Amino acid sequence: MFGLLLVEDEEAIRKKLMNNVAWADYGFAPVLGAANGLEALALIEKHPVKIMVTDVQMPKMNGIELIKEIKRRGYQMKIIVISGFAEFEYAQESIKLNVSDYLLKPFASKRLLEVALRFKEELEKEEAERSEMNDLRDQLKKKIRPLWLKNSCWIC
Repeated sequence: MFGLLLVEDEEAIRKKLMNNVAWADYGFAPVLGAANGLEALALIEKHPVKIMVTDVQMPKMNGIELIKEIKRRGYQMKIIVISGFAEFEYAQESIKLNVSDYLLKPFASKRLLEVALRFKEELEKEEAERSEMNDLRDQLKKKIRPLWLKNSCWIC
């Protein structure tokens, strides 16, 4: 299961994002909601999140500030920016921050699900590759140790 965080200051939109898709059926849990960047950071500290969807314009801490803080703290996650503004500056700043995708409001819940599933697949592939590398590293250590012991004998 992959944690999903939906950050949107408009409560009706946040609830729609959280409830219009049966997220757990697609392997997303927990599914968390936050009204601004500060709430989002508090949730991220307590719950593992692999994918975050964030609005740009929010009170207290906007989406761009939130992304910068997430990067500064070293959290690893896919980030989808949603915005009702087709302003080039938001898209440009998102690209500089290496966000995973940018969706312009309004969008269908199905579109968000498609993007989230694509990132889930990427994350699963990355995890499988990391696991395979760790297994290979462990196998190598097991084989090198006996060779090292065999060749390190000074009086043999």
